[in-house]
Amino acid sequence: MDLRQSVKQEGRLIISPAMEQAFHVLAMPTLELTDWLEREVDQNPLLEMKELPPSEFNPSLIKDEPTLYEYLLGEIPLHFETDEEKEKAQLIAGSLDRNGFLTLSEKELEGLKTVLKKFHQIEPLGLGARNTQEALLIQLAGKEKSGPYRIVKNHYEDLLHKRWAVIAKRLNLTLKEVKELVIKELRPLNPFPGRQFHQEVNPFLAADITIQKEEETWGVEVHLPSLQISPSTEAMKGYLTGAKWLMRNLDQRKRTLEKIALYLLKTQRDYFEGITDTPTPMTMCSVAKALDLSESTITRAISHKAAATPCGLLKLRDFFNPNQDVKHLLLQLIAKEKEPLSDQALSQELQAQGIQCARRTVAKYRKELRIEPASLRKRSIQP
Repeated sequence: MDLRQSVKQEGRLIISPAMEQAFHVLAMPTLELTDWLEREVDQNPLLEMKELPPSEFNPSLIKDEPTLYEYLLGEIPLHFETDEEKEKAQLIAGSLDRNGFLTLSEKELEGLKTVLKKFHQIEPLGLGARNTQEALLIQLAGKEKSGPYRIVKNHYEDLLHKRWAVIAKRLNLTLKEVKELVIKELRPLNPFPGRQFHQEVNPFLAADITIQKEEETWGVEVHLPSLQISPSTEAMKGYLTGAKWLMRNLDQRKRTLEKIALYLLKTQRDYFEGITDTPTPMTMCSVAKALDLSESTITRAISHKAAATPCGLLKLRDFFNPNQDVKHLLLQLIAKEKEPLSDQALSQELQAQGIQCARRTVAKYRKELRIEPASLRKRSIQP
């Protein structure tokens, strides 16, 4: 049973209590589901919960990545010698925001600038910058006479607004040379060096599914608390309907996660085998079609879920196109456009590649990337 919401009345979806419970059961991560089921068992004397074997939640599988500050505490002793320098570097590290940028004022930085200069040598380069421009310049250190450094240093606003003709004229370069510098030298740089350490969810995760290889055979397993109807209380028929619905919804959750796990095994085999370094990005739409489920079901099923794999414990959302991937693709489309594409046309291009992205969302991402609308882009590329 797919959780499709198909019954409508006066334009509103009718969701029964059982269906609402099914949504709830599907969306919860396993640890939270276990706590919720314990409360349900307390309220329904017909239900008993079987204990999960401790090995199914092996803490060694937990992928606990360090925060930016924790990472820097490990790096500082490698770059600074005296206790005074280390204390100042720790002060700088504690002042960084999620982008890796300084939040200290210039007055607060007095007495720290010598240490800050050495701090800028810590990988990933750009940590401790005041803004994106400085982060890029730090990454271009040693190339002060090069075109890319001069573009970022002296023509940053023109770069942000894609005023290629203006940059070309001021640097005595052709339009083609400027675009090649941007694509080959500037685009690979990281304007937000601290974001790779930002964790949107609690790093403590337990596996909801396991994908593993035993000898030559791959297999999947869904971890799920198990309920049973207590034989000693069969006379309490008033609780029977609720108990059966809950057990049915748990079974539905298991079958849905099994389908997704098997699909991951089918589409991500090269990644699990170590042939590729990263997963192949998927879309909700493509997975929903392949499994004959609704996109809303896929969204709920992967929400706050993790899979134990040969590559470590991974969030299921890591296999899907996040916003940053959509933005990256948007940048590629705009870089390749012969004539500036409107937001609607960009939306259609993304949809043609299996990524549902409405015109309003394209406009939002374009503004976040500081890209002009089509009408201004058309003007800015004129030689």
